[in-house]
Order: sequence, then structure tokens, then C-alpha cells
Amino acid sequence: MTTADPALLARAQTLTEALPFMQRYAGKTFVIKYGGHAMGDPEAARDFARDVVLMKQVGINPVVVHGGGPQIGEMLGKLGVQSSFVDGLRVTDAETAKVAEMVLSGAINKEIVGWIGQAGGRAIGLSGKDGGLVVAQKLKRSKRDPDSNIERVIDLGFVGDPRHVDRTIIDTQVAAGFIPVIAPIAIGDHGETFNVNADTMAGAIAAALGATRLFLMTDVPGVLDKAGTLLPELDADGISRLKHDGTISGGMIPKVDTCLAAVVGGAEAAVILDGRVPHAMLLEIFTTSGVGTLVRRKTRAFVPPPPPPSPGARLMLLLTLIDVLDILLTVVTWIIIAQAILSWLLAFNVISARNDVVAGIWETLRRLTEPLYAPIRRIMPDFGALDLTPMVVIVIIIIISGPGLNYLRYLAVSYV
Repeated sequence: MTTADPALLARAQTLTEALPFMQRYAGKTFVIKYGGHAMGDPEAARDFARDVVLMKQVGINPVVVHGGGPQIGEMLGKLGVQSSFVDGLRVTDAETAKVAEMVLSGAINKEIVGWIGQAGGRAIGLSGKDGGLVVAQKLKRSKRDPDSNIERVIDLGFVGDPRHVDRTIIDTQVAAGFIPVIAPIAIGDHGETFNVNADTMAGAIAAALGATRLFLMTDVPGVLDKAGTLLPELDADGISRLKHDGTISGGMIPKVDTCLAAVVGGAEAAVILDGRVPHAMLLEIFTTSGVGTLVRRKTRAFVPPPPPPSPGARLMLLLTLIDVLDILLTVVTWIIIAQAILSWLLAFNVISARNDVVAGIWETLRRLTEPLYAPIRRIMPDFGALDLTPMVVIVIIIIISGPGLNYLRYLAVSYV
């Protein structure tokens, strides 16, 4: 007896452990915000594309929303356009908005579509302007002056906040087998172009789609406690508490707020993931522990669903049912034969029809066989005293229980 390579056995074990999760998430929608380190490294980009294609292959419907802040900044620098930030948001004038749309909807979007295509998937590039996918309104921000304590409104220019998401174009592309790749550019009520924060855009789309998961790919492992330990799961109450004590602060605040807005708006859960970890999404989806911080409206324990009956179990059930049908046909055949023998004994006066026991047996057999004989008699010619109905029924049963049931067994073995 030979021993298999332990490395191969480990891979097989990984696949079997992933099976319940594949079955659970088949047909579900996952919205992925793609950005950070994973977006800047070509090898990480290839890994990301392969992971997205694998998700599609096992029946999950991935929808990718990408960022591109560093690339916008690089292009603005090349063009000599100055830009500034307020609370992590780029102040966007009309010229900057044009550059943002060119970089996001053009270069970056099509590059991601290309990576997914090279990995064997079919992706289609979109922006929030296509088909009225995302309608945005001007984002309003205010800031309190620490000296005067006066709150003043900050004009961020053409920075948008999603007001409405029309999921029609996404549903259409997913149904056609495509992977939508969406640039965070939206349209305003008056046709203006808005640059939208990619996290915010992904959260709004996840809520509108009722996504099973929203993944925020970042450059941090997730939400950490004060000791630097990853918090695997949070709900609204936990996030509020951690904000209050300062555990969640800085750039993590808008990310958890985006996750909460998504789950309150209709998504099942959101996950903050470290995009620097190879195959982080697959580890989160197909393992019990996960690798990021899962955000729900209310925490609950996840119990993987039991696996469905194996093909072998289904086959045995079908073959058993066929055997039971075979037995029933055999019993019916013997009932007909018993009635025929009793008819001959009565016809040749071997036994008397006046005997109560004989009469009772005869009546019972007649009631059992008459439903079988009635349709045959309606289509058979009348041969007078010669009743061939029992013989015809027996021939039909022999055909069914012989070649007929054997063919059913063949179909069961071949296709189950």
C-alpha cells in the first residue's frame, strides 16, 4: 500500500473543509472594495484576480468596486494640478474631477478587467454613471475650529455621497455571467460628475444588492483592540463602545461606519480585510476562523450547514425505491395468478363457489385486480367467454419489472 504525499493530502483536506462554505454561498453576491497594497503590486493584483475568478467559478457572484487615490495623485502631479485633502477626502474641483474620472474609469478600471480576463474570468468595466447606476449628491462636511469653537462648512467640491443605487445594470451583467468592475464615479441630479470615496461607494452598492458580504480590502489586518489583537467580530453596540474608549480611531472610523451603513441598509455582513495577505478573501470565505473583522448589525455564532447527502447515498436511495417497486409488481403478479387459478378451479368444479371461504377469497381478489383490468378491457376486443385480460396485465408487468426497471437502474447509476 502506497502513502500519498502529505502536501497533496493537505490540499485535499482544505478542499473538503471548504465544501460546506461553497454550498452555503453559491448564488450569493459579494461586493469587494479593492484598493490599497493589493492594488499597487502586480503579483498581488494577479492573485486578487484569480481569487475573484475562483469565487465566480464556485457559484458566488463577485462585484468589484475599486479605488485609485494614489494613481489620481500621480496623474495630477504629472499635469501640474495641485490638490488638497480634508479628513482623508480629496478636495475635487472641476478639473480634478475630470482627471479622477479619466484615471478611475479609464486606466485603473480597464487594468482590473484585464487582470480578471487573464485569470479566465469575464469582467466588464463600469462606473456609477453607466445606466444611472449610482446617483450622488454633494458631500457635506463641517469642521469645528478648536480655538473659537465655531463650526464651519467645508466645500469639498465635486466629492459625492451616494443618494440612490439602481441595481438593474449589475443584475443584468451578473445574470449574463460577467463580473462587474465598478469605478467610484457617480452622476448628479443635474448631470455633474462626482468623485466618490471607494469604501462609501462599495458600501452603498452592497446595501442596494443585499449582498451576503461586503469586503473592504485595506492595509491593516482589521479592527484591533488596545493590545493590538485582531477583533474577529463586531456589532453596532461593540463599535460604539470601542469608538467611545478610543480603540477605534482615525482612519478606521470611516471604514467601520461604512460597514455599519451597509449592514443596516441591507447587506448581511461586512468584513475589513488585510489586502496584503495572499488570498485573504478565500481564507475569510472558506475557513471557520476567517482573517479579518466581521461586522454585523448583531453578532451571532455561525454554524456551517451540514453537507447534503453524498451522490452514493442518493444512488442507494434510488436503487432501494426501484427494488421496492419491483417487489410491489411481483406481489401484484401473484395476486393475478392466484385469481386465475381460482377461476379455473371454479370453472372445472374442483371447488364449490358456495363455500363462504372460497367466495370471500374470490371477492377479495376481484376487488384487488379490477382496477388493473378495467382500463385494459376498455381497449381490448371482446373474445366472449375467453378473458385474456389477466394475461395481458401479466405481460405488461413482466415488461415493466424486467427491462423497464433495469433501465431505471441504469439511469440511476449513470446520472446520480
